[in-house]
Amino acid sequence: MPDELSTALRFQHDPHYAGEHYAYANLVYLAVRLLRANGVGAGPEQEIPDELFDRLGLSREKANESVKKVLEAEVLLRELASQFSK
Repeated sequence: MPDELSTALRFQHDPHYAGEHYAYANLVYLAVRLLRANGVGAGPEQEIPDELFDRLGLSREKANESVKKVLEAEVLLRELASQFSK
């Protein structure tokens, strides 16, 4: 398994991880927390630390906007798929 992938899996629950390949682990953490905040997935909703956004060079607003676009696209894809199954 590539080091980047094993690091992402190992540290996916640690928003403060800043070691080698930190971006992979931080992005997985961020994606899971953003999805959870939008009702996707199981587990508690947790605040995403500002330092995580800073470390990744992202703004909270852009991240929230991006996840909303993904979720909207998912709804549209489901609607499209349902038309083919009729």
